[in-house]
Formats: sequence, structure tokens, C-alpha cells
Amino acid sequence: MKSPVERFFSLDYSDARQKFLHAAAIAGGQHREYAHSTTGPLGERLTTDVVWLGRTDARNILVLQSGTHGVELYCGSACMIDILLHGRVPDSWAFCLIHAVNPWGSAWGRRETEDNIDLNRNYIDFDAALPRNDLYRDIHADLLLRDLSGAGLSESNAAIDRAAEKYGSRAVLTARSAGQYEFPDGLHYGGLRPSASRLIVEAVIKDYALVDRANVVVLDYHTGAGPFGYCEPIYLGQPTGIRYRLAKTLFGSWLTSQRSDGAVTPPQTGLGSELWERVGCDRAYLLALEFGTYPMTLAGGILRQDSYLHRKPGQLDWHASETKTIKNALREEYDPCSPLWRRLVLNQNRVIIEQFETYALSVLSD
Repeated sequence: MKSPVERFFSLDYSDARQKFLHAAAIAGGQHREYAHSTTGPLGERLTTDVVWLGRTDARNILVLQSGTHGVELYCGSACMIDILLHGRVPDSWAFCLIHAVNPWGSAWGRRETEDNIDLNRNYIDFDAALPRNDLYRDIHADLLLRDLSGAGLSESNAAIDRAAEKYGSRAVLTARSAGQYEFPDGLHYGGLRPSASRLIVEAVIKDYALVDRANVVVLDYHTGAGPFGYCEPIYLGQPTGIRYRLAKTLFGSWLTSQRSDGAVTPPQTGLGSELWERVGCDRAYLLALEFGTYPMTLAGGILRQDSYLHRKPGQLDWHASETKTIKNALREEYDPCSPLWRRLVLNQNRVIIEQFETYALSVLSD
């Protein structure tokens, strides 16, 4: 008999989708697909799939999201499959599982969307002034590799090291990852308008009337930052008000705040939490579940190599050796093939769901 690690973790986007929908059918979930306008590297259809568990008129909803950063899909997908097969929906609640929020990135092995947009920097209010990231402007050219040679990477790394000496390592890391809205070919580009994947999330919110519910908890699965195998629940907004108090009730001292106490990720703009703060009720909030993998580097070398692949003129050769090498390394960065890491993910996810079941009752008794 296959272990949960073998059954729940997937080989690629299509395998993950098939496993997710199979588990949803076993659980009796209601399925709805949102087609994406692009295709995968082998011409496959791409969809974001939503499964609803529980009463459609439930006043309290747990929303689970996977694949916001495409290549990070597999952790969240496995956790969702486990929940579908073994979870229990608390009374007066329903579960809304959104699988492969960024299906193009999942299929093509990228964090970004088809427009080189970091979806988790794309949720700003585009009717307001765009956020500034002045230090990113200074280091943008240094972050973009001129080629994939060792000399090209060393040259870029040396320039980033000089910037760190001048501005400080934390400042450079924050500038690189916080989000920027000036350079469409750059890292962590937030876009100039809502991306196709963001529009799908907004459609899900509307179609399932999520803004009309009494309590909405959104857990967004991520990987790549923090100690190997450790899950850090991160509150992304300002750590004040009822949303933060509710999040603290859910996770207690396990919870960190990106904006106050040194979470594993620096402050960022355009996060999914901003969307929920704009459109949701005052008891709707989003938390990131960040599962650590390997030590984060200042320069983000493999991300820059992947960026180079997709910046090159012409169609990406999916079968080329350099493509396979970089894609495999990026996948390992965000979805380690280690059975230990995957067991740690599933074990902590079960703790999270057990914690949520207790929270669900306490919120209703307030």
C-alpha cells in the first residue's frame, strides 16, 4: 500500500489536478472549474478548480488556496487532498478549496503567471497610486542575468553583494522580494492591472458569495522560506483590529506577523490579504502557511536563472537540457522530494486543521 506521501504529492500539474478531483469525488464535494486562457507546455488545458464541502448557505467558511505561486502548488495540493479524504467540516461551517490559483505557473514550473506577474504582488488597488520600490530600481539590472554561464552568474552575484554592503543585506532582500511595478521583465513584478489569476479569485469570491458570510478564514499554502519542513502561519496585514485578534485566537503563539515581529518573509505589497481586507467582511482574513525548504539566499539564484529562461526571445524549449535542469532545481527548491519534508508538511497540516476545528467552535460562541 502506498504511503500518504506517495498518494497525496504529485508529479506535475495534471497529476495534481487528477488526484485532487478524485479526492473531491470521494468526499462528495461540489466541483466547479474556472478555465484559464493559456495552455501548459504540452498543450494541456489549464483550470483553477474549486470544490465546496458542506452546506452552500453556511455562514462561516474556511477557504484553502494552493498554487498562488505556481510551482509551490504541490504542498498545498497534497494538504487539500488529505483534508478531502480525512477532514471533518465543523457544524455551521463549509470548506471552499481553490486548487491551482495560478495554473499556468504550476504547469510551467514558475512562481509567476504567464505575464511574469508575481500573483502575490498583484492584489493592490490599481485605482490608487502604485507602490514605490526605489531600491529595486537601483538593483534591477544586477538581478537580471545576461546569460547562464558561471561568469554571468558570478558577475551578477558580485553586484548584489556590493549593493548589500552599501544598503544592508535585509534592505536588499526586501527590495528584491517586496514587489515592484516598474519593470515587467523583473523579479516579483506586480503588474499594472489585475492578472487573469486574480480575476479568477475575484470570480470565486463573487460566485460563492463569500463577502456575505459571517466569518471567512483564508489559508494560502506557500513554500520556500524558513527552516526545512517547518510551517510558519503568517498574518500579512497590520497586526491590529478584529482580524488580527481572530487570527491570534486560531494560532496563538504559533502565529507571526509579517509587519511586526520578524517573520521569515519581509514586508511585501499586493498580497492576497489586501484583497480580502477590501472586499470581505470585518471578520474575513487571510493567513499564509509558509512551509520552509532550503536556506533563502540574498540573490535568489535559481529564480534569476528561471527568469532568464523566460526572458529569452522565442518560444521556450521545454525539452532542452538547460530548461530541464533549471526547472528541476526550481521544483526542488519549492517542493523537496524528501519523504521527511513531505511527512512534516502533512503532519503539521493535520495539526492546523485540528486547531481550526477548535477555533471554529470558539468563534461561534463569541
